[in-house]
This record gives sequence, C-alpha cells and structure tokens, in this order.
Amino acid sequence: MKFSGAYPNPAINVVYVDYSIPEPINNTSIVITNMLGLKVKEVNLGDRSGKARIAVTDLINGIYFYSLVADDQLLLTRKFIVRR
Repeated sequence: MKFSGAYPNPAINVVYVDYSIPEPINNTSIVITNMLGLKVKEVNLGDRSGKARIAVTDLINGIYFYSLVADDQLLLTRKFIVRR
C-alpha cells in the first residue's frame, strides 16, 4: 500500500496525494477533517492506484487531516496545511 504525503504542503488551491491500494480492498476514499475532527470533505477513489487531486479552495486557512479509509476501516492519517 502507498499513501504519500500531501503536496504541495502548504496548499493554496489544490493538494495531491499519490496512492496504491492492494487487492482485495474495494471501497476506498480520502476523508479530510478539520482540527475539531469534523469531516469537511470526502473524495472517493475509483482506481486502485493513481494521484488524487483534491481542491481546497473551499477550506479556510488552517491544519487539516486526511485519512485513507478502505472498506469502512481507517488505515492511515496524515496532515496538511491550507495557507493563502
């Protein structure tokens, strides 16, 4: 499994995450939460590998956490910053 650090970090308009999900996992997404733990965005991943492009223009400046969720299981969490 591959789940890269978000880049660019800090992000201005968009952030990218490289990922590779092994078989037999089916439903995968990246869930973004704010510092209070509230979900602010979710991006479904349609392919087993690739580069997720996540627009952050609707997020205010601050620190966010992004988590890889597969088949309703939290696998990994990292953080990124939005700064304009």
